[in-house]
Amino acid sequence: MIVVQEVIRELNGTERVNDTGQFGAHLEAAFKDEGFELLGVSQARALSKSTVDEFQSFHRNVASALDLARSEGADLLVAGRVVLHNRGALGESAALPALANRVKVEVEANVRVLLSATGEVLSPAAVQHMELGSDFPRALHRVYRGSRGKGFNLVEKVMGRFLPDVKRKLEEIAEDGRSSMVELSGIRNFRTQGRPFLRMVADLPGVSRTRQTAFAKGRLE
Repeated sequence: MIVVQEVIRELNGTERVNDTGQFGAHLEAAFKDEGFELLGVSQARALSKSTVDEFQSFHRNVASALDLARSEGADLLVAGRVVLHNRGALGESAALPALANRVKVEVEANVRVLLSATGEVLSPAAVQHMELGSDFPRALHRVYRGSRGKGFNLVEKVMGRFLPDVKRKLEEIAEDGRSSMVELSGIRNFRTQGRPFLRMVADLPGVSRTRQTAFAKGRLE
């Protein structure tokens, strides 16, 4: 599950959510290319379009974010914020007169990964970069795509910060074969009460296998 918000910070310091932002879509595509299945897409996109303050509140609450990921059946939650600072035209600060009309954009991407199975949080260092363009949209294009497919690529840089660790952690979780004991008391009839309960547990997100270990005196394990 991927929940990221793209924010544009204007010259006067005001911030606004970029509803047509590209970062989330590019990140989703990159994860698909790595073989991941995306879950909770509609919920994630709705969160990304919330206000800046609402998103910050969500991002700070790790327990709530983990609950969301688990409710969607997601093994991990990629959550973060990309701030695009519009610095305007270079003007007199340009190193060359030919660059005076170039628009400067500074980008800062803070993205972390929450693992549903363990509650662990992976927080790689932020990615920071600066690009120039003939106008603001062109500068943003260079942030995401580079120039003619070359140079800096924000999504690749962000993915490179955490993807190797994510893969390693998921492999460790799979190898551990984490298990939990569930006990239900007050069972009078296994066929009408116990068996349906086992089926319900088996259908829970993240449960790959269930096994009955005991049933005695109205207690099912």
